[in-house]
Amino acid sequence: MTTKHRLFAHHYLLTGNKYEAYKMVYPQASGEALKSAARRLANRPEILQFMQAEHFRFTEEALTRLYSALVQQNMD
Repeated sequence: MTTKHRLFAHHYLLTGNKYEAYKMVYPQASGEALKSAARRLANRPEILQFMQAEHFRFTEEALTRLYSALVQQNMD
């Protein structure tokens, strides 16, 4: 997977919008070509797998920080 593919996946996770994510990484793209390429990239197995792993990692990190904050709050 290329660096641009990773950037696309991260932007897609952050925005929830594959077209916006594609435009961020490939600013020259427009119209139907943008939409078609964004759909194609979003459905690639390695992109889907990467996004699933990143989503899990983000969720795990957020829950760990929340748990730590709650424990610290209860100790105060």
